[in-house]
Amino acid sequence: MQARYYDPVIGRFYSNDPASFSNIHNFNRYAYANNNPYKYTDPDGENAIAVARASYRVGQSIGNGINIATEALTGASLSTHIANAVYDAVHNDSSDPVDGIKEGKSPAKGEAGEKGQLEGVDGQAGALEDLGSIPLEEGSEWSSPDGSRQGGTLGDGSGRKANVHPSGGGDSYPKGTPTLEVQKPNGKTDVKIRYPENKSNG
Repeated sequence: MQARYYDPVIGRFYSNDPASFSNIHNFNRYAYANNNPYKYTDPDGENAIAVARASYRVGQSIGNGINIATEALTGASLSTHIANAVYDAVHNDSSDPVDGIKEGKSPAKGEAGEKGQLEGVDGQAGALEDLGSIPLEEGSEWSSPDGSRQGGTLGDGSGRKANVHPSGGGDSYPKGTPTLEVQKPNGKTDVKIRYPENKSNG
């Protein structure tokens, strides 16, 4: 294209800027980058732009290219991969304190088992023992006056709540069966374990 010729020895263009006068900094139409090449760049010789803005545009273009390439190769954008990695780091399943209470439990019987519930042993004592093995956030523990209902917020920062309560019946277990339930922050059940009285694990 070469719309304007530049002489690096004298630091000036040979011809006038076709963009004409638009601000006080480019009044000298033979000047390059508003006479301040450290702060401005003028890639096409027509308008000086701040170097930081130009760098941002270059960085944005590179970032968009990486995002498009990542999505083409993996089917998900780079930001999705980063969000998943952060979630996995925060909610690392290998260090989930609830995993310990699920060990050694068998699938619950009937309809409860079909829903993914588990069955423990020793009734109320077993349920409270497992609840006691879950680290709870200090000050979040609560208990009903008769002790049949107890719980608190998990101390892993996930916002989940754990509680022991008598079941309301149904789901193949009689009303009043001690139940340990871990709930997600939205209140939905994450883990539910039934503890029928006098059930041996054998």
